[in-house]
Amino acid sequence: MKALFPALTVSLLSLTSLGAFAAPGATLSGPWVQLRNAPVFEAKTQPLAANWGPALPIGQEFRVEKVYGRWLYGTPAPLARMPEKEYAKPGWVFSRMLLLGGDEDTLPAATVRASRAVIFHTIQAAKKIPMQHAPLDFLESLTLSKGTLKAFSSQDEKALTSWRWPSFVPAAHAEGEIPEAPPSMGLSGTDLNFLDQEFSVIQEKKNAEKKLQQSKKLRPPPTPAIDQGIRTAILGRYMLQKYLELPTLTHEEVDGFIYMRATAMRALDGCPKIVRNFWANRRWNHYRAFRLKSRPEIAHPWLEVALPGGYFAFSGKSLDLAGNESEMAFLLVRPLVRELRLQRKKPKFSAKTWPQDLETESEEIWDQTLKSQSTKYSVNLDVADENAVDIMATECISRSGYRPMGGISYLRKIAAKREEPWAQWFTKNSIGLDYRIERLASVLETALAEKKFPEGQATNPKRFATASRHWNILP
Repeated sequence: MKALFPALTVSLLSLTSLGAFAAPGATLSGPWVQLRNAPVFEAKTQPLAANWGPALPIGQEFRVEKVYGRWLYGTPAPLARMPEKEYAKPGWVFSRMLLLGGDEDTLPAATVRASRAVIFHTIQAAKKIPMQHAPLDFLESLTLSKGTLKAFSSQDEKALTSWRWPSFVPAAHAEGEIPEAPPSMGLSGTDLNFLDQEFSVIQEKKNAEKKLQQSKKLRPPPTPAIDQGIRTAILGRYMLQKYLELPTLTHEEVDGFIYMRATAMRALDGCPKIVRNFWANRRWNHYRAFRLKSRPEIAHPWLEVALPGGYFAFSGKSLDLAGNESEMAFLLVRPLVRELRLQRKKPKFSAKTWPQDLETESEEIWDQTLKSQSTKYSVNLDVADENAVDIMATECISRSGYRPMGGISYLRKIAAKREEPWAQWFTKNSIGLDYRIERLASVLETALAEKKFPEGQATNPKRFATASRHWNILP
């Protein structure tokens, strides 16, 4: 998996080659970054002074001292006006929680802040109800930068031969001073209101001094706001760990998470504007799952579940069925396209019963989720909708450079194995599959002939094979 994303690795080596503290070009970008005592996932996190808040602030400079694999050891620059006794001690941070100067996050700032609020309030909820959250907190704090995504999209089975990184320009952190008010010239003549003017100038000066003193006080950051959208996202997280068996956090799992994210984002960039606009300011993440906790007897089922709050789970078997990156891109982008056609029932939350109502809401929403995943049982979707989703998902991967036949080949693979025990989920919930394949093939042939969208060529079987082998798709 190291060869999949060389960009960030190369850039960090360039950063550290300049010497410790020589290039303040790395900044914290993940919504929930904490310093660890050792370069392992199980290491304890370091407590921070209250002025830092529960996690390190986004955009804060991180001074790298040394590198150990994918982990970086260093110190975050202290906050302005922070007493020395409250400085953070050196610690370990995962490399994909940082950005280099000149690079940007692929997620908008508002989405990152929403992720921070979701993680914060999930941790608060976990104090009152049983809820596992640590692996999800870490994964959602990973950053996929625009530079990394560009490098990923441009490789297509070819080694990256050149990559220009922005120069490291030290950032200025000097505090600005509030200029003093110009001295009053006084009044002249017979104006009898000059005393009022003098009092006014004195009062304004006192107000300015008071504001200056207030600005020099360092206060803890405010608690992230919680609304129905944040609660819905926490419900999706809660259901993810309640109903699905998830893998443990490993370097391979982290690489796989980023690989899915990069593939899906590349495919999403090729989607029609209506799809891209829908997801522009919404949070979404793809996760790998082993199986349903309620059906442990089926070891490796084909499984795909779209949960509230933009959480999508794919079983290892569904990913293993793909033979190349083009087929996986179709698998990953299709639920993003399909989400526009779902009419999800909004959960009802009350501040008085939060977070205890996660349990009751999850049971009702889980039943609705299973029905919405099924063409057979869904009250909103039929075969015509599934056809439209197949066609649009194929257009997405085609316009993003992937071979459009990836969608048809994936559907044909599962159609040929529909009687296998692991395919029971798909077979039971998908009707009209043969018609869908036939219809997609017909539309695709016409669209390519009329050049309605380009005939992409990328499939990247070698990269996918390397990823899946190291990823260990099936446990």
